[in-house]
Amino acid sequence: MPAPFHTIADEVSGGNSFWIHGVSNRTQINYSLATIIADFGHGSDSPIILYYAKLDSPSVMYLRWDGNGTEVCHEWVETHRTFDEFAQAIGIAALE
Repeated sequence: MPAPFHTIADEVSGGNSFWIHGVSNRTQINYSLATIIADFGHGSDSPIILYYAKLDSPSVMYLRWDGNGTEVCHEWVETHRTFDEFAQAIGIAALE
């Protein structure tokens, strides 16, 4: 995603229908603490966020789509406990 980055709460207040219609499991995360940083490409509808529940070290999460045919069961999945772990895993930071 290009800078400036926005929280999901910003997207909702701006009228973005993707977030307003509840596809992202509002009960699992606090939208004000979730900054959208990327997704898995055009049409994926699976955003990647920094989640600032721990203000000193945000975790990295993505939205996993799931459903059983009648009920949507999307959930947020933590991929890395910290941004540093994420950066090392994708090769944008050197191991210390």
